[in-house]
Amino acid sequence: SFLAGLGLGADVASTGELELAVKAGFPRITATGPSFTADDLTVLDAHNLTLDASSIEQFREVAWLAPA
Repeated sequence: SFLAGLGLGADVASTGELELAVKAGFPRITATGPSFTADDLTVLDAHNLTLDASSIEQFREVAWLAPA
């Protein structure tokens, strides 16, 4: 897409938005959202993007994604 071609990144709030951002060719993608499911997190992790935790509780829930 035009914006991706300018080197801009994208922030997504769902796996559907992630799919669109990937198809558009964004080089950097972050994910921000208060209610990602475990399945969502697995998909997000597979794309090696940055997850912005919305709360301490969400941070604790996603800590298993961090490399050991």
